Amino acid sequence: MQTEEIDFVIPWVDGNDAEWKKQFNRYAPDNKQKDIDIAQSRYSDYGLLKYWFRGVETYAPWVRKIHFITNGQKPEWLNTENPKLHWVTHKDYIPEKWLPVFSSHPIELHMHAIEGLSDHFVYFNDDMYITNSLKPGFFFKDGKPVLHTAASIKWIRYDDVFSRINFNDCKLINTRFSFNNVVKQAPGKWLFGSPLKCCLENFFYSRQKTVPGFSTQHQPNPYTKTALREVWEAFPEALEETSSHRFRSDRDVNQFLFYYWQLCTNSFVPKKKNDRSYYVISEKNMPVIKKAILGNHCKMLCLNDNDNQDCTNLYPEVISYFQEKLPEKSSFEL
Repeated sequence: MQTEEIDFVIPWVDGNDAEWKKQFNRYAPDNKQKDIDIAQSRYSDYGLLKYWFRGVETYAPWVRKIHFITNGQKPEWLNTENPKLHWVTHKDYIPEKWLPVFSSHPIELHMHAIEGLSDHFVYFNDDMYITNSLKPGFFFKDGKPVLHTAASIKWIRYDDVFSRINFNDCKLINTRFSFNNVVKQAPGKWLFGSPLKCCLENFFYSRQKTVPGFSTQHQPNPYTKTALREVWEAFPEALEETSSHRFRSDRDVNQFLFYYWQLCTNSFVPKKKNDRSYYVISEKNMPVIKKAILGNHCKMLCLNDNDNQDCTNLYPEVISYFQEKLPEKSSFEL
């Protein structure tokens, strides 16, 4: 029986807001330095946020609280009087010396400091949607987060900022853990508890000391505040360094450091199957995106911006699918 209270945390920014653009340009580098990623798609809003709230209310009504993080912006339609909504600004929980910030990484690293946050919470990006009924056990079982477990080096791409950041996470983890010891402490989780492909990968790497890294997924991730505090105690210098970066840098660490920590401390329950779908928005993918939104074959859906192509014209079509799926206003809307 599920007894712990579970919160959702979601950051959001309206990159079309004139005041936000003015502040952004005040701090942005004149030339895009090679170690900084300021892709505009990371700050865009296409009108899909209300369907995130509708999906939560329809398919995960058990959530205790939604902590909605912005730099002070509020969608004009948002009902901030909803008792389940906690509107959080960056200054509410991130030390002032690191503000303003335009990177998601400091926003993630300080989540445990959000006032009133439950010890068990799920971190969403605003491109992740709940599309069918979920139970709390989808994210937590017996008080532990349900995690995808697959040791892997396939994520490494040296021309990719995200991969370099994952490498930084893994480098820190390797100062504290030996992978063969991690597996020996809980072989049932690593070698038998996950899908066969994951178990085989874990077995392959289980004979080595070095933590090879893990196959991460762009999905909502369950965390405990306890884990975040432990990571801050273990690596304060690295987390403070990332907190000082207003823009994304390949010197950063990110939320997956918490994910890796939960795995290597064996503070998790292995995920049995994948109930999520991930698509980049493009003309080619529109048929499968429609099927994913309107169908019943997946619980969660991630719709990622296309960094290589302007697909702004496709968003009205995506909105029409969500409107068909979730036509009624939620209590989070005015």
